[in-house]
Amino acid sequence: MFSYDELTSPERALWDAFPEGRQVDLRTGTPEDDRVAEGGRWGPGRTVRAEVVAALLLGARPAQPGAVACLRLAGARISGRLALAGAQIEHPLWIEDCWFEDSLDLLGASARMLVVTGSRVPGIEADSVRVEGNFDLRRTVVEPLAYSPFNEVSTALSLADARVSGALLLNGAQIMAPGGTAVSAGGLAMEGGVFGRDGFVTRGEIRLPGAQLPGGLLLEGARFLEPGPSGAVLTLDNAVISTFDVSDGFLAKGAIRLRGTRASALRDSFGSWPDVVELDGFVYGSVEMSGVAGAPDPRDSVVHRLAWTARSPGAPMSSWRAGTGRRATTTRPAASSSSNSAGAAARCPWPAASGGTCST
Repeated sequence: MFSYDELTSPERALWDAFPEGRQVDLRTGTPEDDRVAEGGRWGPGRTVRAEVVAALLLGARPAQPGAVACLRLAGARISGRLALAGAQIEHPLWIEDCWFEDSLDLLGASARMLVVTGSRVPGIEADSVRVEGNFDLRRTVVEPLAYSPFNEVSTALSLADARVSGALLLNGAQIMAPGGTAVSAGGLAMEGGVFGRDGFVTRGEIRLPGAQLPGGLLLEGARFLEPGPSGAVLTLDNAVISTFDVSDGFLAKGAIRLRGTRASALRDSFGSWPDVVELDGFVYGSVEMSGVAGAPDPRDSVVHRLAWTARSPGAPMSSWRAGTGRRATTTRPAASSSSNSAGAAARCPWPAASGGTCST
């Protein structure tokens, strides 16, 4: 426990503001002085120890009667490691435009709401975290965690087996682990969905095997610029998703793995897919093509879907007629189910917005 006399001036401001949920804003208002990328140069007047932040979140000060206590901090350099592993965090954490000296440790923690926007964090370890509201990382740059025996592959954001009642907001964020794993989130359950729009960028693989995403995986315009060690930028093996959206300028510079994935709806564009898309066992309920003015020509849709399935390793090519964009021997099966399976690769080219079955 800290005594008030031990606190620095910005820490006292935070200590005083916390019981009422007031924000402490240490930004100067001068853009060149407030660049988060340069936050390592911010001096004592803008520095708050991570220990002080943790102490407030864990009950060092009670809420003021009639107010909602909340830790709200902007424009600070947070020194030390914010260690909240296993903690029951009863108060919202709202960090904006801050520079973290060390990683954010939320392993096995429980929280009401976690907001870290517009900031720079050298790694977030949040395996098995439980969040009642949103986990908001909009516009934040997340860099790789330091190496440890539990983190042998370079990883920036770790969310394995996490449970979030709200959404994971990654709009405008940069998750960077070049040559490693940008997001490691096997078994993730995200009720409100995962949003990676508005310039969301990654380097390294996003791993979501077995994820449960009833709120969807919405990646319009996202850019996955570098794969992980396996050659993939996105792995969704055996995930269950309501809406999977990779339209409107989505770019993937590496393989996408959808083996055993089930999506209620798929939305893509003509240029969405990389050269390799592993589709074995992929099932979708309906499909929509974005970026086509007016009603798309069904023939174009068929050609697009044929080209898509042909990107799956091992897809049979004997049924293609070179240069025509047509199947040589296949006819459309009767609609006997409400879902389509891409597991048969080029045997199932038809976009079935109204349902249909593709068999092996």
